Amino acid sequence: MIKLGRALFKSRSYTPIPIILIYPFITKITLATLIIGAILTLFGEVIRIYSVSFIGSISRTRGNSTGKLVEAGPYAVVRNPLYIGNFFIFFGFVSSSNNLIYIGICFLLFIFQYYFIVLYEQDTLQKKFGEVYDNYRVNVHPFIPRFNKLFSKNNYEKVALRKGLRSEKWTLITVLILILIPLILFLFGGNKMSL
Repeated sequence: MIKLGRALFKSRSYTPIPIILIYPFITKITLATLIIGAILTLFGEVIRIYSVSFIGSISRTRGNSTGKLVEAGPYAVVRNPLYIGNFFIFFGFVSSSNNLIYIGICFLLFIFQYYFIVLYEQDTLQKKFGEVYDNYRVNVHPFIPRFNKLFSKNNYEKVALRKGLRSEKWTLITVLILILIPLILFLFGGNKMSL
């Protein structure tokens, strides 16, 4: 399972490509799904920018190198805020399709992929940080936020938004593309349905 997680981790930027390529052929975009999808996608990118502002560009690597263990900011709220951001970006895009079967299949594929990626990352971090990571892991859930930590002063003191934005430039381009594809299909694709 760790080997599968490592393989999915290394290819995580490319696994959505088939889903994106299928999208134009299965959509029935409405104005409502277009707007909801764009909002969810942008929300996901805000989460990513905030998270990368704490963890830095190490999050862009494909190998098993890690920086220091980050326990502040969004990482005090949830262990995998970048993946929560990815979920909203991905779900925003696929939900704009207005195709429940497509959305359901994509949701299951996302859960499958990130389940194994998280197992791989947990193994890597446990080997590197040992007991410190074990304590962090016990106190912070991988995906369910600790809302009592959300507005803690420590979560905003060390934020480096410029660094986060710089590191996220390729993701920002991807987000723009993921918003433009449904918009272009809605305006010119001829597969529009009424609200």
